[in-house]
Amino acid sequence: MTTMKLEEILLVVEDDSDLREAIVESLQGLDCVIHSLGNAEDALAFSRENACFAVISDYRMPGMNGIEFCRRLKQESPRIKFVVLTGYADKQTVLDGFRVGIDDLLEKPQDLVRLREKAEIFVSERKAEVSRENEEMLVVRKIFCDEAADILRDLDSFIFKLEEVPLQPEVVDVLFRKAHTLKGSAGAFQGAEKISTVTHAYENLLQAIKKGRLKPSQALTHVLLQGADVIKSLVSDFEASRDRAVNLQPFVEALNRWTEGQVDFPATPETQSSAAIKPQDEKNDDGIIWVNDPTSIADAKITSPEMQLGNLVQPLKSDPASSEDEEDGLLVTIDKLNSFMELSGELVVLKNAYHATIKQVLKCDLPSEQKQRLEEMNQSLDKISEQIQGQIMEIRKVQLKVAFQKFPRIVRQASQDLHKQVRLEMTGSELGVDKSIAKALSSSLVHAVRNSVDHGIESPEIRIAKNKPESGVIRIHSSQVGEQVHITIDDDGSGMDPDLIKRKALEKGLITKDMAFAMPAQEAIELIFLPGFSTAEKVTNVSGRGVGMDVVRTEVSKLGGTCVIESTLGMGTRLKIVIPVPKTVLVENTLLAESGGHQIVVPLVSISKITPIKDLILSKVDGRMTCQHDGMTIPLGDYRSFIEIPLRGSTKEKIDFSPESLVLIVTHKGHSLALVVDKVVDQLEAVVRPFDNVVERLLGFKGTSLLDSEHVAFVLDAESLVGAAYAA
Repeated sequence: MTTMKLEEILLVVEDDSDLREAIVESLQGLDCVIHSLGNAEDALAFSRENACFAVISDYRMPGMNGIEFCRRLKQESPRIKFVVLTGYADKQTVLDGFRVGIDDLLEKPQDLVRLREKAEIFVSERKAEVSRENEEMLVVRKIFCDEAADILRDLDSFIFKLEEVPLQPEVVDVLFRKAHTLKGSAGAFQGAEKISTVTHAYENLLQAIKKGRLKPSQALTHVLLQGADVIKSLVSDFEASRDRAVNLQPFVEALNRWTEGQVDFPATPETQSSAAIKPQDEKNDDGIIWVNDPTSIADAKITSPEMQLGNLVQPLKSDPASSEDEEDGLLVTIDKLNSFMELSGELVVLKNAYHATIKQVLKCDLPSEQKQRLEEMNQSLDKISEQIQGQIMEIRKVQLKVAFQKFPRIVRQASQDLHKQVRLEMTGSELGVDKSIAKALSSSLVHAVRNSVDHGIESPEIRIAKNKPESGVIRIHSSQVGEQVHITIDDDGSGMDPDLIKRKALEKGLITKDMAFAMPAQEAIELIFLPGFSTAEKVTNVSGRGVGMDVVRTEVSKLGGTCVIESTLGMGTRLKIVIPVPKTVLVENTLLAESGGHQIVVPLVSISKITPIKDLILSKVDGRMTCQHDGMTIPLGDYRSFIEIPLRGSTKEKIDFSPESLVLIVTHKGHSLALVVDKVVDQLEAVVRPFDNVVERLLGFKGTSLLDSEHVAFVLDAESLVGAAYAA
């Protein structure tokens, strides 16, 4: 960082030319670019076209003083550093200056040494910020490239499906979502403009197919495949930081002509069988793009030269050998991870059986050396099994902050494009979730975040008029409640107008007038999840396609989750997402206990205390047995008394309980109950298998576990059992 020189500008604004030269001279040698101007109007225009990180400005200047200059500049660049120089600074001037956000006020005739020290601090701070941003960019670029590779991996197979008869609308929807998601993510990265531009045109073409303006054909398939090749090559270049001098404009224009139906057709059957798009070495002299089906596109004459996609794709091809050398990982699908988890569960069951067998064998009369060897083998198997389980859980899990790391840059880019001030706050992003959840949220929530910036947060002028802070806030909060992952996205923007949503839905033919009249406000707000719905007046690089919220609901639904949106007009909007934790094999440390001749498994994490029943003070409340624990009265009974209505504990008398019984104090979220068992058999690692489709849910239990005796035991679910006991 010490040798880094900033490419950004420190701007000096002073109407006195001699003084301006003196200030510039005093700042020479700083690790940044220094530029000077004579008035604030020119400086304001200059800052819009150039990257300035700090400004040193005179207070009294013709046309606009330094404080007004700062106010206007901070509206467009809130993070820029600003120092005002003045020969006369009364209390009101100081208050006005700091109210608009100046960082310091120095008196004239200024101390040039002090001014340089202040500038050096600004440079040092900005260099540190740039260094952090560069590190962040490397991580975010890697995430983007991984996601892009995942999006593009099966793109060709979906393109080929367009030729199937009849055409499946969901195939077009998948292709469109892929292009839309890739375009939206690419728009947040400097250097990915080519990807964004090409995918925007590609998306338009898919939109034309989706709307029925274009019909699939071999020619169109060829165009889409070559377009996919170009996009893949651009992503590869971006990942490798290659910037090739390739003119993509003819390619984009050709895609646009296809979108607009500006394609001429051959007049004879012979010409109709020509290649869909002629390759590079077969020059088309008449300038026509041949297609096989003259009815697939509306009659229109071509007005520009041949597409010649081959000229564009070939130079972009990357070297396969270099790709192999750079590969440092291996893609493992979620299905394979699930299979691996199942196998590891079988290993734990086998280990438990082996452990029980060893206990029996060690009771036999064997030489001490053999007994020691068996014990060592048993311990080694325990360690290996534990390590395998730990590795699998780590492989499957990823922190949400990795999946959400691109959101700050997306918000920053979108707010700059829309000339808004938006701050993103994320809490709970350290939560570890299954990769399938992280992947779905990372790709789909991009649309929700961008919609919050575009449709939710107002412009600074409107927010000031509403007595709101100039800067809007988007908050993303993540948490896990029991077996569910909760994500909320809040903004303090304008909220949603149900009447406006109804009007837009009517215009698009999504609802009828009768439906709109009878539709309550909340149901109207839910219309934003419909495919093709948008309240935007025009399509932009940020939104307006009517695909964003549709993607969110689609991806969340695939995971068995739900989306609910709440909005208050003028106050803001909240999107609430709830996704169940994937039902995979889970290994838990448990106690195996017997109760009434049945074996039950209780997770150790749920047990706060184990005590003989004879040591407890028992009493009856409302006909149900209770006991004292930590100064509180809690319900007591065996597992049957908590899964049968009314779930408040046993109706037995104190004398009916065996004095040899044990009580497990089961706790969840501050509430406890006393679970009576006949005895504790053993402590073991239990493979918890969720109930199948025949038994989807059993109150008080989360699944089953196969014991070493090959008997099945039910695994207690503290959350539902305790919750039901206190809710009854």
